[in-house]
Amino acid sequence: MNSEPVDPPETTERRVKSYSLPTELAEYVERKAGRRGASAYISNLIAADRHRDLVRQELAEFGYTGDLAITDEGRARARRRLDRHAASKAARSGRQAA
Repeated sequence: MNSEPVDPPETTERRVKSYSLPTELAEYVERKAGRRGASAYISNLIAADRHRDLVRQELAEFGYTGDLAITDEGRARARRRLDRHAASKAARSGRQAA
């Protein structure tokens, strides 16, 4: 899954809510959010989580259940495979440039 933030549409109606976080998490959010602000950062995290849920739901509707279900272990295996491929490609590219 792409790690790019899933931005909610700017025309989305907003509701002001207040949530409590442990101090350590609140400080982490503030550091990660930077200039865009904590609300935008948290909104992007929730939108990405909702997107993942919708993708999982669609995959299940198309029969990706049981042995074909998307699992944490399967995602980790796929990530390792993609990382090895990217490293191999970078190594080949570096040799060709030399």
